[in-house]
Amino acid sequence: MDKVVRKNIVSLLLYQGSALIIPLVTLPYIARVLGIIEFGRLGICLAIIQYFSLLVDYGFNLSITAKIAKVQNDINQLTKIFFITFFTKALLVLLGLAILFCIMPFKIIHHNIGLIMCCYLGVLGSFLFPIWFLQGIEKMEVISNSNLIARFLSIPLIFMLVHSSHDVYMVALIQGFTGILASILALVRIQQLKLLNGFYKPNFQDVREYLVDGWHYFVSISSVSLYTNTNILILGLVANSTAVGYFAGIDKIKNAMLSVLNPFTSAIYPKINKLMKEDEDKAFIFIAKYLVVFGIGTLVYSILIFLLAPLIVTILLGNTYLSAVKDLQVLAFLPVLIIISNFFGTQIMLSKGEKKAFMCIITICGLVNIILLSILGRKYADLGACFSLLITELIVTLTMIIYVGKVNPKFFKIFKSTIIKQERN
Repeated sequence: MDKVVRKNIVSLLLYQGSALIIPLVTLPYIARVLGIIEFGRLGICLAIIQYFSLLVDYGFNLSITAKIAKVQNDINQLTKIFFITFFTKALLVLLGLAILFCIMPFKIIHHNIGLIMCCYLGVLGSFLFPIWFLQGIEKMEVISNSNLIARFLSIPLIFMLVHSSHDVYMVALIQGFTGILASILALVRIQQLKLLNGFYKPNFQDVREYLVDGWHYFVSISSVSLYTNTNILILGLVANSTAVGYFAGIDKIKNAMLSVLNPFTSAIYPKINKLMKEDEDKAFIFIAKYLVVFGIGTLVYSILIFLLAPLIVTILLGNTYLSAVKDLQVLAFLPVLIIISNFFGTQIMLSKGEKKAFMCIITICGLVNIILLSILGRKYADLGACFSLLITELIVTLTMIIYVGKVNPKFFKIFKSTIIKQERN
């Protein structure tokens, strides 16, 4: 394994490990103290805010990371990219606030505006945290260290300040505070490492260029939310509050189990972009090797989650959520599907500049999910929402495999030869 990639994977494992461990510590307490109804309401508000986080991120974690990876050793270019991106994200934060103000008359927003505003701190955390910059220059340890400190500080705050269902606002504030603190620590570290050279004042043309360049990434990532983030909102319209509460709890576990995948996919993305620029065959060999390893690993991981689902739900959510065990068993197979779709979509299609095709696949599948959820959610409540998500992810994965097979058939030849070599060794 490449030394830099290995180091980055370890750093991001620490980062995502904290995202997994802290829910394991705090989720059982929060789920029990808030109760199914308030926990579900928090889930709906966080889902609404996630759209604003998507707006502020604008796909820069992919588009800007790739841009930075190509100029890692040019500090002047890094400085220019950093300040243009930061300024653009600041404008998107203001746009998000304006949109929130415009949709305030809607019932779901109006009735939960206090909790939504508390959750909006998370959007500020998304704006401030320069993960796109640190991934691009492959300084993953800064990402992991800053998040580890902030997330572990949130644990005592949860236990000291959250004591009843009325403290749902405090839970939202603490989560937002964690993101902001991690951002400040990361920005301070960038300054200490002298990764930037002075200041660059962005102009209108700079902002416009970055928005245009990131558009396909933004639409693609936003479309993913049509079969991830949107589910809890639609379920709230077609099912009762108890079903929403069950789904919100399982969704937290799902997010925690999927967070384990991010270190691997994020660590190899800059490397693949560099290899694609230098030698496409080497990039395909690199992808093929990691696809085999990660594919087998996530399959085992998915089977373990399926078998241990009753125990996981009981420990993390409590006996009142036992009816949601089947929900987790359905979602248990998401990791293996998502890792495969990531390799064919993000690692191959996006690194080769096939943004429009990627966006088209994700958008269509997102719309398919809404149709499926409207039918299955109404009939089977939270379980129907889980089946909708799994079916949609399966369609995404198969569609991307078929597309790559038609447009980049050379990859499958390299993939086959790579497997044969590994079997011989």
